[in-house]
Amino acid sequence: MKNKRLLSLFLLIFLIASHRSDAQFRLTGWKTYTSMYEVNSATVDADGNIWAASPGGVFKYSPQSESYELFRNVDALFRLDIKTIRYDSESNLIFAGSTDGTLEIYSPGKPWVHVLDITNAGFTSPGVNDIIFIGPQVYIAGGFGLAVFNPQENVFYENVVRYGDFQKNADTRRILFHDGFIWVATESGVAKVKHRESIADRYLWSNYSSANGLPENSVADIAVINGDIYAAAGNKICKFENDSFRIVLEVEADIISLAVDGSQLYISSANQIWTLDGTNVFTSYSNSINSISIRDNNGSSQLLICTELSGIIVFESGETFAVVPNSPITNGISDIVIDTKGTLWIASDNNVGRGFMKFENDTWTNFTKGIFPEIRTNEYYQVAVHPDNKVFLSSWGAGLLMVEESRDSFNFNIFNRANSPFIGVGDGSFVVVGQSRIDRNKTTWIVNRGWSTLGPVILAYSGDDFYPFYNCTGEIKRGYNKLAIDMFGTKWIGSDAGTGLLYINENRTFDNTLDDECGVIRTSDNDKLIDDSHTALEIDKFGMLWIGTNAGVSVLINPSSVLGSAKPIFRDIRIMRGQKVNDIAVDALNNKWIATNSGIWVLNPDGTELLAEQPINSTNSPLPDDKIFAIESDPENGKIYIGTHKGILQAASLSIVPLDGYDIVCYPQPFSPIADEELTIEGLAPETELRILTLNGELVRMIRTSSRKTIWNGKKENGEVVQSGVYLIVGTSETTEASAVAKIAVIRKN
Repeated sequence: MKNKRLLSLFLLIFLIASHRSDAQFRLTGWKTYTSMYEVNSATVDADGNIWAASPGGVFKYSPQSESYELFRNVDALFRLDIKTIRYDSESNLIFAGSTDGTLEIYSPGKPWVHVLDITNAGFTSPGVNDIIFIGPQVYIAGGFGLAVFNPQENVFYENVVRYGDFQKNADTRRILFHDGFIWVATESGVAKVKHRESIADRYLWSNYSSANGLPENSVADIAVINGDIYAAAGNKICKFENDSFRIVLEVEADIISLAVDGSQLYISSANQIWTLDGTNVFTSYSNSINSISIRDNNGSSQLLICTELSGIIVFESGETFAVVPNSPITNGISDIVIDTKGTLWIASDNNVGRGFMKFENDTWTNFTKGIFPEIRTNEYYQVAVHPDNKVFLSSWGAGLLMVEESRDSFNFNIFNRANSPFIGVGDGSFVVVGQSRIDRNKTTWIVNRGWSTLGPVILAYSGDDFYPFYNCTGEIKRGYNKLAIDMFGTKWIGSDAGTGLLYINENRTFDNTLDDECGVIRTSDNDKLIDDSHTALEIDKFGMLWIGTNAGVSVLINPSSVLGSAKPIFRDIRIMRGQKVNDIAVDALNNKWIATNSGIWVLNPDGTELLAEQPINSTNSPLPDDKIFAIESDPENGKIYIGTHKGILQAASLSIVPLDGYDIVCYPQPFSPIADEELTIEGLAPETELRILTLNGELVRMIRTSSRKTIWNGKKENGEVVQSGVYLIVGTSETTEASAVAKIAVIRKN
């Protein structure tokens, strides 16, 4: 009887949610947070500032003030993944080229200019590898060949698609201008042409390949010292003499970059740097080098080493220091949560293995075993926060990490096979921890992933001890990773091995397993459960279980049914059919934010409508990628945090927890519907019916919202823009019956 009443309640809530379909939706105030720890190339401007090209955008470092300026894809760049950056001293412009061929041009104090000609040309490999300046022209090299750009008119006027007999669109790695000739280093060899001739004419180019002394055709870089041309092919340096190349140096690994300092040539592999006489000057086996360049530091030279993990390492006279702005340690994001203080905790993709991050007060704290050896591994890929702000990190192989912050320090505790009931694979020491969640009693529950080995499928951590629970359908069936806890305390455990949806309810007794409820629900039991493998589990504000899979979303309407004799009832969310779901977030208004491989789908509370007209993706928002791996909503301020493998994004929504009572604030004041477009109304109570009235009491517009914040576009119900005057904002809560009134001044400017 109890379960029937609960089911009736769920159905009533469902009908109410279906009826309310007037929700407002928008995302504003976008911000991008990307890692600047990987740097592809660097350049130096006339003031000695260092500019860096990164997969996370561009940053500028001013040595005099030791300050940074970051440029990302919101209000700056068109694309994030910047491959090459160069400074033109004649025009005082910064030129940056992206992996998709976008050319970004920056003039101090002005907005970035985006040139998309290469991007839109449809080249197979449009990435920009090099940029040089010859007089007023800009020469740009990449997977498309060589292009000549006029910065005065922002147009390309010449394109070299073939150098002599080399293959068409040969990947061009470097450009060199010397003694009236343009030289290029390509995947097919070295080519040169006399400057000011029609360089697009392939027959004017001279070719040099393995038939002309190069040890192999693929040439990574080319440079000139004291009038002599040197090329890097494989692990060898070759000098150009008598119209052919001669090997003059062989090093230990393939060469990726060259840099010239006066009469000195620096030669870089992925881990070492030599001079032309073979002397090793720098070694870093744990941090790959992407490129090298030279900076003049008041008459002395600094070697700028662009790295994969540490930004730019500045090397001078045997001393080094790192140039890298405060930013996330990685762009590969797998999980995001918010603690009670509003602090973000972020786990990296376990395939990347870059540890985890904390974001608070616009400051990033990065946790890797290189920075904090106590955490022992970088393979942390899921995160949960306890109400007392303990943070639990799930690792792939090293167990569970608990982080406690104490003033300006952190305490770390690792739970594994040696000190807890966690059991891994093999001999049990390789402990894979799945998702963690905290129940209403502040008990932490942690999934213990296994591969056909005996052990617990989930553990309860009371703060003092661990309590293991086993899969009642088979103790070796441990192919589970995801977790949600419903309002009745049932633990729903999602499989990543196709073994169905497992549930366990310990009936609030850790030691007595005789009163436990346990079972598994499979697609064979209910055709509305669309998959036996699960990628995300989330309990919404109605107590329903939302289940993400590789084939879409199912919803368990009555989770309490497994505690009695009722049959579980599932719904298939039609809008989401065929979508690969990676994460689900429930916002303050019970809307569902579904992270998929095709963007973000925002659904109303019952999942019958899209609140956004279409999925939010890279074509209609600042998202750098359509694949969304993590999403989180902050109910206190409406911020939405989005995790991709190209960084983290933040946007402001209208889904904010309402106030207990009214404190209405309207802005801007006065409000101009034409110029301002919308009036923001904040300080609303739950389930508000908002009426906009004239001073005579005539109804202008009715707005219903469950949020603390809403907007009005200055129009009447019939779509007409209101006239100038003073209007009343009257709010009434349908749940508390509280009410409040505010005034706004409207000035209509045609």
